[in-house]
Amino acid sequence: MRNPRFSPTFTALAMAFIVLCASADAQAQLGGAMPLAANSTGAAPKTLLNGALRLRTSTDAGNTTINEYATNTGQIIAYAWEGPTMPNLRALLGKYADSYLNGAAALPPDGNLHASRVVRADVVVESGGPMRGYTVATGATPSLTQFATGTTTSGQGGSTPIVSSNGSAAGTGVVWTIRRGNPMTLEAYDAEHLGAPIFSASAGAWTAGRPFQTPMQANGRVYVPGSGTVTVFGLTP
Repeated sequence: MRNPRFSPTFTALAMAFIVLCASADAQAQLGGAMPLAANSTGAAPKTLLNGALRLRTSTDAGNTTINEYATNTGQIIAYAWEGPTMPNLRALLGKYADSYLNGAAALPPDGNLHASRVVRADVVVESGGPMRGYTVATGATPSLTQFATGTTTSGQGGSTPIVSSNGSAAGTGVVWTIRRGNPMTLEAYDAEHLGAPIFSASAGAWTAGRPFQTPMQANGRVYVPGSGTVTVFGLTP
């Protein structure tokens, strides 16, 4: 493993699960305006992609973490969530909620909304699916366009991926994620193409309830938390 560093570009793309191209609206929901300061609903936004995107994180009443993504002008274009319960999608989707609900109603009778993909002309909502990569367009009509998809899922509840790379060298981006289970599995993907994992290994057990872990990368190693343990991966010296 080369000396990797986090790549905010790939990190943002890997977590974009709800996608919209929309006109602006003056409220904190899909298509609306992201608050510029911390308030009772979330932290102050951070910038990604050299300022092209903004990210604001909050936790709802069900202890689900919600990431809200906006363009550099503050228009909300995407949400991603991770936690024990579904967030209030009507509140997040706003005027696009009915479009989503109509699409969800058309799913097979045995469909599971906790592991589903609803694609409409104006909104895409996915829960529990495989990892997907998106390119970001921040012009007059902001949008996220899917360019790649993985072949596996991280189990019910998902996982928050991280990305490492050999500086800014092309072709060196790697997406790391934890597949939920007991034992857990650390998986790595080619950040430019995703597809099947390029690395997979057992990463210890978690016995204290239902975890929502993420791996951590530093100094050429990847760390996975477990119950009373930390499993470390890296090249043999």
